[in-house]
Amino acid sequence: MNTITSLFFTFSLCYSTSAVSQSFCNQWKLVQETVATHHYNPKAVDDAMSEAVFDLVIEAINDKGLHFIKSDFDVFDKDKLQLDNYLLDSDCSFLEKYVTTFEKRIQESKDIISDLSSATLTYKGEDTLHFSRDRSDRYFNSLESKKRYWRKTIKYKTLSKYLSEVPKEKQQETTFLAEEKTYRAQAIESALCQLDEILTVKNGVQRQFENRILDAYVKYQDPHSSFLDTQDKNEYESELATSQISTGVQTFKNKEGAIEVSYITPGSSAFKNREITEGDIITSVTIQDTTIDLSCFSNNELQRQLQDASVDEVVFNIRKDDGVLAQITLVKSKIEVEENNLTGFVITGEKRIGFISIPSFYTDYESPNGLGMANDVARELYKLQKLNIDALIIDVRNNGGGSMKEAIDLSGLFIDRGPVAILKNQAGETTTLRDSNRGVAFTKPIAILVNEYSASASEFFSAAMQDYNRALIIGATTYGKSSAQGIIPLNEEDEESDFVKLTSKTFYRATGKSHQAQGVIPDITLPSIYKDIASNEASEKFTLANDTAVVKLKARPLPLITKEQLIQNSIARVNTNTIFKTIIENNKKLAISLDEEDHIPITFTAIKEYLKAREDLWDSFSNMSSKNNMLTIENTRTTTEINGYDATAKKANERLLKNMSTDPYIIEAAYILKDYLKN
Repeated sequence: MNTITSLFFTFSLCYSTSAVSQSFCNQWKLVQETVATHHYNPKAVDDAMSEAVFDLVIEAINDKGLHFIKSDFDVFDKDKLQLDNYLLDSDCSFLEKYVTTFEKRIQESKDIISDLSSATLTYKGEDTLHFSRDRSDRYFNSLESKKRYWRKTIKYKTLSKYLSEVPKEKQQETTFLAEEKTYRAQAIESALCQLDEILTVKNGVQRQFENRILDAYVKYQDPHSSFLDTQDKNEYESELATSQISTGVQTFKNKEGAIEVSYITPGSSAFKNREITEGDIITSVTIQDTTIDLSCFSNNELQRQLQDASVDEVVFNIRKDDGVLAQITLVKSKIEVEENNLTGFVITGEKRIGFISIPSFYTDYESPNGLGMANDVARELYKLQKLNIDALIIDVRNNGGGSMKEAIDLSGLFIDRGPVAILKNQAGETTTLRDSNRGVAFTKPIAILVNEYSASASEFFSAAMQDYNRALIIGATTYGKSSAQGIIPLNEEDEESDFVKLTSKTFYRATGKSHQAQGVIPDITLPSIYKDIASNEASEKFTLANDTAVVKLKARPLPLITKEQLIQNSIARVNTNTIFKTIIENNKKLAISLDEEDHIPITFTAIKEYLKAREDLWDSFSNMSSKNNMLTIENTRTTTEINGYDATAKKANERLLKNMSTDPYIIEAAYILKDYLKN
């Protein structure tokens, strides 16, 4: 860029920023007013707000300290306690320095990376990688430290590309050094592509900063509220448009520029697989033996590839919320909107135990009766009872929630009228949610499997069943989200209006107590790979406090379930179970791998060993299934008939039966119910 062009570009940018600052301030005011009107517990516009929003914006835009220099923060920090004043005074001119500085630093990083193309790089251990779970640095101390960072990063990515693409038996240091420049060029291209995308995504840097501030202001109210611009809204709408033949994985480009799983289509292979869940980050996909790195890949292009009619199977490489990596293979299948999206099974033996897994509390908003998950459960329950089951396991592990109506309806299948929860709004007014239907669909013993990722509606249901003494809750303490959100346009008269998703109500157990930030505590606890590792509601910033609600209609629970002997029997089995011992050991390994700070020299051998250790750790997680204590599981007659004419469904069913029959949690839940039936 020559000097004249550069001056013109800078002048144009400054003029543009100044020209739109008032418009942005007006929008920020509108967001503030909408939050004040509709949020359950709106917070004051004061210095606390200013500091929180400032930190959230910097954390989001600065990508863990990868862009700015210390001198930038000497300027930025002056705004830390001024954002509230800027909002109240409608003065948003402060944005200009952030936009111009950020663009300067991104271009600076691009120049540094580009220069590495012709640099002489060696891999003798003179550079060391520092891996830390929580990087506290907000900036580089100097330009030189930034250059060192990018040099080490490109060297690591170059080695990683070679080691991930070359078969293990052919990996040699001499071969790598001979081909190093080829892999380095790929690493540099990928890094430059990601930086270019930062500059162009969401209509440029100016709009990114505006959206970050608005989103931070809303997230300051609570972690489940957010700002959605019209582009976000359109992306969310397009996610729900699924092809007839699909894996069922819908994605969007999140605010960090990563491809994130946003929706799992009920009835799809992903829905039935359950290993891939909403919120997972997809790092790459393998389609027809070609691995596609998604670090610089558009969401539209990914969906186009996934929906290609010639593609039958997709391998997803994902990163879970806790940092664990996984590789999941999904076979595309036909999705019928009208079909039952759940499948019931029977665990055979002296006692026959039904099993239904519920990945989400989906509903059909277009149906006149709003039929969804609860209706599907009722249909499967009918089939299972015809097979003379003695008890039932309902699996809501990794179920992030969904429709509250479905949670009420599902509870109503197992209790005979009465309150199931209490809703409270901003004004403190309460509404009792109740099952108004007489009778129950199933009267025999029930066990509900939960874990740290069971949240919201699945917690609502589990808590209701626990309060009514209707089921044994088995597993790990749940996530702890006891709030409900709604999407509200900033301007109802404008079709192009931006939106905010706001927490408008909190819900409570029928007892008036809340599981907010505490979770539903199981009656019988089982070891978990995520113990003390998984993020939960209590670990989120600005989470709502736990409180209580006044009970206006008392529940009439069944007699207490005698649990002491069931707990002791379960503890005895778990203590001698090799799979649960492995789970406990792997939990400790995972905790260490996440918490310890690794300092690894950038050499061929050291990086190879580091990547192999990560791969081995994941392999140990994925192989935690029982080999000697398998269950025998039968399909219902309907599933058997479908398998008879649908080869794809049969293959998926065989894989599912194998996974369930060796799942230690399902096995232990079955043992617990068998003990209960003996009483």
